[in-house]
Amino acid sequence: MGIKFEKTIAIIICILGVSSVAYGMGSDNNVVFVVGLVFIVGGYLMIRRKLKGDGKRQIR
Repeated sequence: MGIKFEKTIAIIICILGVSSVAYGMGSDNNVVFVVGLVFIVGGYLMIRRKLKGDGKRQIR
């Protein structure tokens, strides 16, 4: 996969997560809220893994 594709997927996952959390809080829907949190954590981990990998390459 290309770098641009991975960034796009991570951004889409984070946006879905934030909107799900907002909707879950607004409508008192706990399931949607928790699913949104899972999406946010997944997107964060994708971004973190990418940044951590890029940092290792720059140091060496």
